[in-house]
Amino acid sequence: MKKLIRFEFMKVLKKKSFLCAVVLMMVMLVIVPCLTISENNWINEDGTEITGMAAIHAKRDSLENSSCDLTTEKLQSVITNYQSAYADPASFIKEDGTVGSWINNAAYAKYIQSDSEIKFLIDMAFTSEGEAYDYYAIGNMNPADAENFYENRMEKVEEYLNMDYSYGNYSETDKEYFMTRNEKLTIPFHYEYNTGWNKLLGISYVSLMVIALVVCITLAPIFSSEYQTGADAILLSTKYGRSKLIVAKIVSSFLLTSVIYVLGMFILTFVTFLIYGSGGADCSLQVLNFLAPANVNLLQTYLYVLLAGYFMCLFMQGITLLLSAKMSSPFPVIICTMVFFFIPAFLSYSRSSRTYNNILNLMPAKMAAAYTALTKYEVFHIFGLKISYPVMLILIALLVSTITLPFAYKAFHKHQVA
Repeated sequence: MKKLIRFEFMKVLKKKSFLCAVVLMMVMLVIVPCLTISENNWINEDGTEITGMAAIHAKRDSLENSSCDLTTEKLQSVITNYQSAYADPASFIKEDGTVGSWINNAAYAKYIQSDSEIKFLIDMAFTSEGEAYDYYAIGNMNPADAENFYENRMEKVEEYLNMDYSYGNYSETDKEYFMTRNEKLTIPFHYEYNTGWNKLLGISYVSLMVIALVVCITLAPIFSSEYQTGADAILLSTKYGRSKLIVAKIVSSFLLTSVIYVLGMFILTFVTFLIYGSGGADCSLQVLNFLAPANVNLLQTYLYVLLAGYFMCLFMQGITLLLSAKMSSPFPVIICTMVFFFIPAFLSYSRSSRTYNNILNLMPAKMAAAYTALTKYEVFHIFGLKISYPVMLILIALLVSTITLPFAYKAFHKHQVA
C-alpha cells in the first residue's frame, strides 16, 4: 500500500501542471503581503510624513514597547493626551506660520499617533447611540468617563442585537447567548503593536482562495486523467485496481492537499512577518474588531484561520475527487469546481432571509474569510444545541469532506471500461 501511495503521490508531483500551479501560488503569496506595503504611513516628530517600508519600520520602533492592558488609567492617559493636543495653540500653527483649523502633523505625532488605535476604540465605545462612529467623541469626554469604557461596549453589543433587520431579528435566546459570551470576555483588553497580525488576518481571505484553487487544479486529474488516457482499462483490470489503488489515490490526495496548504500558508506567514514583524500575538481580538464576541487573542485567531482554511481545502478536495471520479477529463472538473467555489463569493446577502444568508456563509468561498467568522453574531440551532458560526464552519467542512470520499471511491470502483 505504501508503494502505491508513494507512486500516486510522485505521479502528481512530476506533472508540469502541478509544478506551474505551485510556483504561481508561491509567487502570488509573496506578492499579496508586499502589495500592502504602500498602504502604510507614519508622521515623524518634525511633522514630515513617510510611507512604505520606512513608515513600517518607524511605527514598529515607536510601538515595540507599547504593550499594555486597556485599564481605566491607560484610557484616561490617551484621552488626556488627545485633548492636550487641541488645548495647545502651537498645534494649529501651519508651516507658513498662519493658524489653521486642524492640528498640524507635528502635534498629531506628539500627542495622538502612538495611541491612535486605542483612540479608535474609545471613539467606538463613546459614540452616541444610533451613530456608527464619531471620530471626535474622545474630544468631548471627561477623562473620568473612561471607567465606563467596557460598560459602554456591552451597551453597543446590546444595541446591535436589538436592531431591526429586514432578514429577521435576533431571538431572545440568541440575544442572551451572545450577551453571555461577551460578559465572559477577558477584560481589560490587551493591546500591543499588532500590524503584522492585522495584515496577515486581512490578506488570509484571498490567500486561502489561491491555495484552494491550486488544490483543485492539482487533484482534478487524480481519477479523470485515467479515463482520458485510457489507462483505466488496464488499472481497473488489475488485482487491486478497484480497491487498494483507489485508497492510494485518496490518501495521496490528502498528502498533496496538506503539502500545498502548509507550503502556501508558511510562505504567506513568513513574508508578512518579515515585512511587519510578529509582535502582537497576545493582543485581544477586540482591538481589531471592537464588538467581536470571541474571547481570543490574535495568535489564537490566526490558529483558527489556519484550521478553518485547512478544512476548507479538504472540503474542496472532496468535491474535486468526486467530480474527477465521474468526469472523463480534468478540464471539466476544474471548471465545475471553480464555479462551485467562486460563484458564492459574488452572491449578495439576502435582505429578507437569514436562513439563506446562513447557508451562503457555509459555502467554501465564505469559509476562506475564516477570520470574520470570529467577529460575527451568528449561531445555528441543531437538535436543540447552539452551535457558533466558527464551529459550524469546521463541522460542515468535515462532514462534506468525509461524505464525498466514499462516493468518489464508489464512482471509480464501478466505472465500466468502454
